[in-house]
Amino acid sequence: MKRNKQSKAGPATPVTTKKEGQKRTNTVKQDAITKKKKISEEESQPPCPSGASTSAATDHPQLPQLSSPTRSSTSLNENQEQQAQRQASAKKHVLEKGPLIVMVLKATEPFKYESTEKDKNMMFHAMVVTENKFFQVKVFNTNLKEKFTPRNFIAITDYFECKGLLEINEVSSVSEVGPDQKFEVPTRIIKRAKETPQIDNLQKQASGTLVYGLFRLNKKKVNIKNTIYEIQDDTGKMEVVGNGKWHNIKCKEGDKLKLFCFELRTIDYKLKLICGIHSLITVTRVGKTRNEFKLNLELKITNSVPNQ
Repeated sequence: MKRNKQSKAGPATPVTTKKEGQKRTNTVKQDAITKKKKISEEESQPPCPSGASTSAATDHPQLPQLSSPTRSSTSLNENQEQQAQRQASAKKHVLEKGPLIVMVLKATEPFKYESTEKDKNMMFHAMVVTENKFFQVKVFNTNLKEKFTPRNFIAITDYFECKGLLEINEVSSVSEVGPDQKFEVPTRIIKRAKETPQIDNLQKQASGTLVYGLFRLNKKKVNIKNTIYEIQDDTGKMEVVGNGKWHNIKCKEGDKLKLFCFELRTIDYKLKLICGIHSLITVTRVGKTRNEFKLNLELKITNSVPNQ
C-alpha cells in the first residue's frame, strides 16, 4: 500500500543533508566573491580604444587606431616638414681642400647680416663657374671682394660646401691664377648660370631648396611682422615672405626683385620662399618704356603749341 502511494506521488524530492547544505552555501559565497573581484579588476584597468574588444576576442594583436583623415594628413605633413628641417640642419659643412679654379661671373656688394659676433657680420654673394658647372658662393671675408671681379680667374682652397653652395671664410684662401691655368667657359654654362628658375619648377622642388633668381613683383602686402611679396612669371605665382631687414622694403608692383639665398618651405600646405640670415634682396626699378616716353613727349609738345 505504501509503495502505491509513492509511485503516484512521482519522483521523490532529493533530501539535502546538513553537510551538503553547508557545502552549497560556501560554493555560492565563493562564486560571488570571485565575480566581485573580477568586476573590480575590470574597473581598475584603463578603458581600451574602440575595436580592441574584437582584437582581444579573436586573439589577434591590436591594430593602431587611425584618427580622422584630415587630422591624420595634417600630422603626416607636419612630421614630414619637421623631418625635412632636421635633415637640412643635419647636413654639416664639408671642408674641401681644393684648389678649385673658377671664373667669377658676378658678385654683390657687401651687406650686413644678423650675427652674434659684431665684428663678423658682413658678407657678399657671388657666382662662379668651371668648365662644366656653376656655383653660388657665400663669401664671409669682405677683404676678398676685389678678387671677385667679373671674368677674373681665381683659385679657392680650404672652402666649405653645404647644400651645393660654396662658403668662403677667413680660413679659406683665394688667389689669382696664371694664364696657363685659365680655361674657356662654354656659353651654355654661362647661360644656365644666369637663368632664373621658373615658378612652376619651383613648385616641384623639395622643401629646404635654396633659390636664387630675378622675379617680377606682382603684389605686395605689408603685415605687422612680415611682408608678403607675390612674384609672378608666365608659369605661375609664388609668395616670398620677408621679415627683419627685408620687411617692407621700398618696391612697387612691376619692379624686379633679385633674390639671393631664399629657402623653399611648406607653410599651410603651400610652398613659399622664406628669407634667412644670409638672404638678400636687390630691387630693380621698372621705369617707363620707350613707347610710353614717346607718347608723353608728344602730348607735352601738343599741349605747348599755342592755339591759332
